[in-house]
Amino acid sequence: MNIQKNIYYFVLFAFFCSKSYATNLTLDKYISQVKGDNLVIEKSSKSNESLELLKRKADLINSIKLYGFSEYVKSEPNRALQFIRYQSVVNQNNRIGLSQDSEYGFNTNLFYSLNSTRYNDFNPAFNTNPLAGKNFQAIPVAEINISLWQNFLGKITKAKIDNTIYDNLAQKYSAKSLSLNELISAEKSFWMLVYAKKAFEIQSRALYGAEKILSHLTKKEQMNLAEKSDVLQAKATVQTKKLLVNQAENFLKICSRDFNKRRNINSDVVSENLVSFDINKLSSIKFINQKANDRYDIKSQKASLDASIALATIEEENNKPKFNLYASYSLNQVESERFQAIRNSIDRNAPITKVGVELSMPINVGMSSDIRQGSRLKASSEKIALREKIFQQEVDWNNLIQNLQDYQENLKLANLVEQSQKIKLENERKLLSQGRTSIYQILVFEQEFSNSELNTQQLAQKLHELLAEQKLYQTEN
Repeated sequence: MNIQKNIYYFVLFAFFCSKSYATNLTLDKYISQVKGDNLVIEKSSKSNESLELLKRKADLINSIKLYGFSEYVKSEPNRALQFIRYQSVVNQNNRIGLSQDSEYGFNTNLFYSLNSTRYNDFNPAFNTNPLAGKNFQAIPVAEINISLWQNFLGKITKAKIDNTIYDNLAQKYSAKSLSLNELISAEKSFWMLVYAKKAFEIQSRALYGAEKILSHLTKKEQMNLAEKSDVLQAKATVQTKKLLVNQAENFLKICSRDFNKRRNINSDVVSENLVSFDINKLSSIKFINQKANDRYDIKSQKASLDASIALATIEEENNKPKFNLYASYSLNQVESERFQAIRNSIDRNAPITKVGVELSMPINVGMSSDIRQGSRLKASSEKIALREKIFQQEVDWNNLIQNLQDYQENLKLANLVEQSQKIKLENERKLLSQGRTSIYQILVFEQEFSNSELNTQQLAQKLHELLAEQKLYQTEN
């Protein structure tokens, strides 16, 4: 039994002495480690970087696009025809151009076509013109298409741009929310470990005191100077304290694993010294009573709502009749040589002008109307959901401020109780040395003092958690 005691005391002694040689770790240093090594934060950071680049997708919607194609076609005439003018015909069609969808609802298209036609074994009896057997066509064209109903004034184009921007913004705020929540959780983990270490110290110290009292009473009993009941009470207290120490040690390991996990370390041992709770500072700290900004989850939902409204606009516009005004102007030149056709395509040409309208609409008008109404109702429901979320945020903020004030007041009272219990215990120990009180009374006072210490530390830890949660409302754009 004595050997086990000695081993136990040696372990406690090693634990407390090891703190003298461990390095100090402040909250700021710990958060820096978390920012550098935490995989969740690293993922969020990479996501933010990618979203900063991907937000330029919105610029592509109405940007100028370069396009072109080249096509080779060879065909033979139908042998069932009575007259065969050629053996086969070869067409080479080439086009290069620029197009743009304007945000004001019209599309412009500028392109240049260079085509060639060659008839193999052409029978000149049918046409003596040399261009009939082989020619090159150079055709510069300018086109414009204006939406007069669907996508009027560029509603679809603008909605596509808005949807891309706000969807990207929603993802960005979501990534920031994930990162901030992880940092806040890390801060809470830091203060929880501070409390766990302190709780283990308090319970170990209480056990050590109970062991001393038991040893003292055992010696007095052997000399018939103590009651058997006092010894039994002391033994029961020691067993209870051992249980509390064991529970505190297990809790310390749990907190240490969570603490290390935040900085990407797989261990249940934290070798560094942590700061202690500054009770006086916590008791006098002034809280920020005005919410600085919306939480990131609210910002993300606001951006998602704007993206949904843009999608609803697209859906509504796509189900409207299509009624467009279009016009084009082209210059056509046909020559026997390619470069001659290109050279003469501007000044020696045959211009062609086109102006027209086109209409396209579904026969089932009622179905289109229902779809448009459904799009509007979906956006309306999401607006209501956002209002509910904003209201809940205000409730959460008010609860947070009230809890901060309540816990601070409780901490002040708990600290006064702890000081009173300490004075009462010290006075009772003096009385015991004078033989004027009982061991049972000392054990009770020891328990009350330990409980008051733990209560003070727990309130301090909870107050730090609430202060960390305030950072949810101190966001940036």
